[in-house]
Amino acid sequence: MKILFQYFILILFSLSCAESKKSDSPEEVYSQTLEIINEAETLRFDAQIAFGNQRITNHVYKIQRAGYEPHLNYFFYKEMDEVTQIYYKLASLVVVEDHKERITIFDYGNDRSIPRYLEAYTQDEDNLVTVGKLLEEYKGSFTFLGESQFQDKKVYSYEIGNRAIWIDVKDKMPVKLALNPTFDDTRNLTGHTRLFTYSNIDFDIKLTEETFTHQDKEGYVSSVFGVKAEPLLNSQAKDWTLQDLDGKQISLSDFKGQNMFIEAWVSSCDHCIASIPKVKQIENEFGDKLKVITINFDYDLEETKQAITNHHIDYTVLLGNSQFDKDYDIRSFPSYYVIDKSGEIVYTNRGTIAGEKEKELLEALKRLK
Repeated sequence: MKILFQYFILILFSLSCAESKKSDSPEEVYSQTLEIINEAETLRFDAQIAFGNQRITNHVYKIQRAGYEPHLNYFFYKEMDEVTQIYYKLASLVVVEDHKERITIFDYGNDRSIPRYLEAYTQDEDNLVTVGKLLEEYKGSFTFLGESQFQDKKVYSYEIGNRAIWIDVKDKMPVKLALNPTFDDTRNLTGHTRLFTYSNIDFDIKLTEETFTHQDKEGYVSSVFGVKAEPLLNSQAKDWTLQDLDGKQISLSDFKGQNMFIEAWVSSCDHCIASIPKVKQIENEFGDKLKVITINFDYDLEETKQAITNHHIDYTVLLGNSQFDKDYDIRSFPSYYVIDKSGEIVYTNRGTIAGEKEKELLEALKRLK
């Protein structure tokens, strides 16, 4: 009888262990993940973003919920590739760009477009708070895709709209999110527009207000976005000193007494690339009466050199900096300026050099003496 009882106990213990090892259902994992994200008071995590097969960026997030915050209901810090930090608390949004030695303070009081910039910085899908909103949106319509392994973790994958998400079955945490995914016959991911991978996720850790407060840095150019700049047209062009591609220092004052056409551009800007033939035309038609200089703002010398090679640029290209950006009120690329012999800015505009803008620019150049 004693042996029979022990055998019975062993069977119950085995059944109990089997039950404890049983994984939660896909529906339970989905629901628990959504609950954990929504209830977290603070979040800290890393996000790696792959853009197709082109490039990868690495971001660090720190977020603290604040019910009285007027726009997003949380304080926010984001570090991008160790060179850009974004700080947000209450109505204070500040972007610190180390590679540009620049601090941009966004002025809520004078620029109604600030919420749009804030949304762009904070509500991409590399943010787990945004992932939580996606899970909430599709909690009644997701499709379970299957079970697989990811970095030695058992994961469930789900289709939510035009995205696929992978969730760690044990920790109930998103580990991967694909935008516009494609799969093979065995449901392995074969392609995507963007792929977000999450790691080092911590919930409810202590974060202080200093986490979301930027520090001034010596030598950095500080500017307030949203405060109307002094008009550039019909004013004296501010002097600048910039480097050429070989590191030589060149200043505006080096061209004293000359007419000038100056364009600010970046190689990733389609409007800038579309304007290159027009800049070449300007040098060909007006090169005997003015100096053509373009100022590149890639902040990446090799990228700039590659663009010059790709587009066969033979006019002078200098490397932009934050002081020029501030002094010449660059809001978009390309931005261009016509400066006469007295150093006065007689024409300025932004956007592709085409249509009415091209006509106005050429007329301004023809008026130069």
